[in-house]
Amino acid sequence: MTATRIDHGSAAQTTHDSDWLVYVVRHAHAGQRSDAPDDDRRTLSEQGRREADRVAEVLAPHMSGHIVSSPFVRCVETMRPLASRLGVDVDIRAELAEGGASPDEAMQLLADLPERSVACLHGDMLEGLAGRLDARGSPIEGPRSLEKGVVWVLAFRNGDCVGAEVLHAPCCDDRISH
Repeated sequence: MTATRIDHGSAAQTTHDSDWLVYVVRHAHAGQRSDAPDDDRRTLSEQGRREADRVAEVLAPHMSGHIVSSPFVRCVETMRPLASRLGVDVDIRAELAEGGASPDEAMQLLADLPERSVACLHGDMLEGLAGRLDARGSPIEGPRSLEKGVVWVLAFRNGDCVGAEVLHAPCCDDRISH
């Protein structure tokens, strides 16, 4: 298998000749999960607000498409600093909610986004997308992080995801060079 190297600075090109890139963000830190019916309204913690600012700093130079997000408050709040920097709205997509779309449905939603769009979602969905990439033999480059505030970039060709790379991970951002 050929390793994918994603060029974030110019047209979307990988060793697999991708057609376009889509950025995927797991929401930033939002305190403790609960079984309460209103857990979808959990807001970002102070740490999460710092992570959201860092996500905006990392993505603003690369992003030129749409911002879509799970309707959960923690996801929308994660995208607000980026949306504010770019002067765009956050498009709420119910299928990105925790327990929402299947990995195949989520991947199709991402494939349908315009070049260099951003999607904010939850850990279960990111884990499902990683599993789908593994099952297809598509490489995932960089530290394989599913932590809160992580940014992955997915490379698409002919509507199929041909690889992914971790662009930013709070745990090890200083080790990722782009």
